Amino acid sequence: MAAITYNRLSLYGPIILVFITLVILIKFKIRHPFWDKQPVMRATMSGIPGVIGTAPIFNIKIKRGYKLLINNYPLLKIKTFLEDNFSNNYNINEDYLKYIISKPGSHNVSLLKDGKIIGFIHSEPIDLMIYNSLVKFRYVDYLCIHETHRNNYMATLLIAAIIKLNNRRQPIMFKKDYSRLPYTPFISTAYFIKDIRKLKPVKVENIKKLTPFNFYKYLKYTNTLLNRFHVRKPYTKAEFFEVFLDKCVMDFIIIENQNSLKTLIIGKKNIYNRNGIILNCFEIDIILGELRYIKDVDKCLSNHLKSLGYNYICVPAIGSNIKFIKDNNYKRSSSVYYYTYNYNIPNILPNECALNIN
Repeated sequence: MAAITYNRLSLYGPIILVFITLVILIKFKIRHPFWDKQPVMRATMSGIPGVIGTAPIFNIKIKRGYKLLINNYPLLKIKTFLEDNFSNNYNINEDYLKYIISKPGSHNVSLLKDGKIIGFIHSEPIDLMIYNSLVKFRYVDYLCIHETHRNNYMATLLIAAIIKLNNRRQPIMFKKDYSRLPYTPFISTAYFIKDIRKLKPVKVENIKKLTPFNFYKYLKYTNTLLNRFHVRKPYTKAEFFEVFLDKCVMDFIIIENQNSLKTLIIGKKNIYNRNGIILNCFEIDIILGELRYIKDVDKCLSNHLKSLGYNYICVPAIGSNIKFIKDNNYKRSSSVYYYTYNYNIPNILPNECALNIN
């Protein structure tokens, strides 16, 4: 009898434990002191898109020896800090970082302790179309805290500083890899990857480049294709020129298909260091245009990128990227969550979004 009882406990014990935990969580709701007070998306909200409310007034108190600097810290020191603390295997592209933090209207907040940087966060203005309405967001990126100061509300302090720099009804957008925050994202999806290290590249003839001579044609074509999505960021003439031709911080790949229609691929290079091995990864932002020959597009792209020294292709499952991923059997990598602050985007699906935010 004792053996039978023990076996039953072994079988049902974990289930009982999970049930008890759920009861406790429901009865005694877990509190998140910062996010519970913010105008963010909740599962109980209505299905109407728009500004949620007014951000609370932040009374930011800095301890002795700490200092917040706004747009007043050297680029090279920021780059070194991010490389040491942003990720264990991610190398920061200095040209891209310089472009991002130098954008007009950018806020670059550095947190110092005793004169040394221990935290950083960046935001920039972006204009998004949400269900055909123009919404002026700020996009937040590069939130980073020195490992010895994490779990000490330093991230909350930097987020509060970014919010405080704007008016209290300002919508904000950002994405978070791997794990969720304690409120509702407007998209939950994932990155998918393809390993092309063993690929022996062959020459491809059907890849075209963006040039000053076809610039206006592809600017118009790109924005026309983006109009198919409920959430999108159309390009201005100045941005399109700066990003793809002048500063060349992003790649604009044109693949001509057998029916002469074009597939457009927008992405950039990132470098990872794993166990001392340098891995060049092409990270796709968005795929647009002709999708009926998407397997041929992948073959063409893979051979082209391999010939340029790339080892991996990474692509988020949003917009037209989803068909590209499914048809070419890309492997799931890590989760990614897209969040807003002070803006509700209800009932949106990943395939309805083209988040070409660079």
